[in-house]
Amino acid sequence: MDQDLILDFEENPIAGINEANVLYKIWTRPKDTIHFLLKNHPGKYMPILLVLGGISSAISKWSEKNDVGAEGFWLGMVYATVGGALLGWIFYYIYAWALSATGKWLKGTGTAIEMRTVVSWSLIPSIVTLLLIVPEEYFSMRINDMLYADYMERESLFLMEEIALYLVIAMEVILAIWGIYISIEGVSYVQGFSRWKSFGNLILPILVLIIPVFIVVFIFASL
Repeated sequence: MDQDLILDFEENPIAGINEANVLYKIWTRPKDTIHFLLKNHPGKYMPILLVLGGISSAISKWSEKNDVGAEGFWLGMVYATVGGALLGWIFYYIYAWALSATGKWLKGTGTAIEMRTVVSWSLIPSIVTLLLIVPEEYFSMRINDMLYADYMERESLFLMEEIALYLVIAMEVILAIWGIYISIEGVSYVQGFSRWKSFGNLILPILVLIIPVFIVVFIFASL
């Protein structure tokens, strides 16, 4: 490519998106941001995003089942962090490949590498939820402790703690929805799909993986 064209492109990034603001723009303009990343830095932050996404998923799943008190909570956090860091990224690699493979059934053109970029950057809202895990667990423990507290103390504080907990949970739900939105926009750009077709592409790999498991379980249960 001509050097003048390269310089001109660098000085005029896609629709005001550049390397310095991609972490912000992925929230507000995900499709344009994915476009910029794939054109310029498809692997930018990918390893760290996939690892942090794996950690976030592992901690979220563990915290949903957590009922072990403060000491057990922190020990479980350590185990979930290590396990998520070591294994979580493998799941996302497989999922990105499956998105590309099943997308071809729908006449999509996205490659596994492009899908890894989409998957890794759509994990950012999930990663942000790591900041909410500790407040959520704190308020949950406080509410449980209040069940055994003095009646007057419990009545005066229980409502505020409960409202705070629900606010944290609401923020987690909003972030989860935003992560799905980023995924849909990214798949839409890479595959050339409508939003609804992109949503179907996101679900298809899960169905492809789950249905065989149910069939195997059904066969063994029938023996």
